[in-house]
Amino acid sequence: MTQVAERAENLTQEDVRCLEAAADISVVIPTRNRAHLLAKALDGLAAQTLPQDRFEVIVVADGSTDDTEVVVERAQRHLHSVHSIHQPRRGPAAARNAGVRIARGRCIAFTDDDCIPGS
Repeated sequence: MTQVAERAENLTQEDVRCLEAAADISVVIPTRNRAHLLAKALDGLAAQTLPQDRFEVIVVADGSTDDTEVVVERAQRHLHSVHSIHQPRRGPAAARNAGVRIARGRCIAFTDDDCIPGS
């Protein structure tokens, strides 16, 4: 069994092949006015064992009016490939789609602003 498959129980064979072969993974995080949670999610992504040159993080602020942009700017100090885009409030599905449109990775992973990787 591969390292990827050992660490993730619910991956399909295609998911495992994609993760093992990919030089680029795009992690898309939709958010709306939850900067305090987003900061923890970004810290968790920065602490991953996967080298940061293997993934990018795309934060989609869906009509956010809080400090989301400030949180992203702070995260850029220790998470080298984090980007943010802003859109009028359209909902999380539209935010995910907006993130996919700019994603550069061969694999795309979705997470939420209240999910902390590794916890």
